[in-house]
Amino acid sequence: FLYAGAVDSFDVPALEGATRPRAGADGYVQIARTLFESGEYSFGEGMGPAHNRPPVQPFLMLIFGAWSARGWLYIWFIGSALISLGYLAALHRLGGLLSLPVVWRNLLLLAAGFHPYLIFMSKTTTFIGAATLVLTAGALLFLAIPRHPRTYALLCGFACGAGILTHGSFLVLPFVLIVLLLFRREMTIPKRFTAAILIAIACAATILPWTARNYRHFHRIIPSATGAGYQYWIGDAAYFRHEFRGGHLYRERTGRDLGPIVRCGTSDPAEDAVLVDLAKEQLLRDRLRVVKRL
Repeated sequence: FLYAGAVDSFDVPALEGATRPRAGADGYVQIARTLFESGEYSFGEGMGPAHNRPPVQPFLMLIFGAWSARGWLYIWFIGSALISLGYLAALHRLGGLLSLPVVWRNLLLLAAGFHPYLIFMSKTTTFIGAATLVLTAGALLFLAIPRHPRTYALLCGFACGAGILTHGSFLVLPFVLIVLLLFRREMTIPKRFTAAILIAIACAATILPWTARNYRHFHRIIPSATGAGYQYWIGDAAYFRHEFRGGHLYRERTGRDLGPIVRCGTSDPAEDAVLVDLAKEQLLRDRLRVVKRL
């Protein structure tokens, strides 16, 4: 973390406006800044509600730095360090629950603490740090469920919900954990089902306010974020080294141009839904495309 901070310390951008491009490439800090200034969950005041950035990372940035017009990135480094510390503490405790020897636990901490990707991500404003912490905490709480089924099942459900509000890939996590829970033989069958129901309830309760907000604005059920269709076609162009085909296919399907406003997430989610459908059609035509991309 110290190394990552030193590398970036010579070029800390000032957040003079909510839409300044250099101030956080992923848009999270712009949303946090707009929340601080006007209370809108948007990339900028008057730009309309954002839907492709779930709320955990913007709220973390609202706490750590978005309220400061200058030097906000230094403040975010402190928040990033605390998130990393929480992740390593959860990882160490997870090793204890798995009965790993002390030597292996320490090696696990060293491997995680000096992982090049995590070092790099600690100086960015994206969601990876929060996602890493939530995933590790969720696994830790899941393994602790047999000790106090109701308490830890609820906490595990809240962690799953927090994960979904961090990134859409967490949408599958509660289903996976519930299935695994039903096969845990150290618990009686009634306790397994009770814990599974509690995980589902806690997870649903966590994401309900955000989902209701999205439905009110966009008339669609969006439990995490949109943007998968646009990201698919960006990746398709990058992996196969050709031009971005999403815009052309979108024009053929709808008769309208795909505007750049989709990139910053202020367009109607219906546009991204069209790109998702086009991606599904391509994958059905070429079933080996996923393998080729891997």
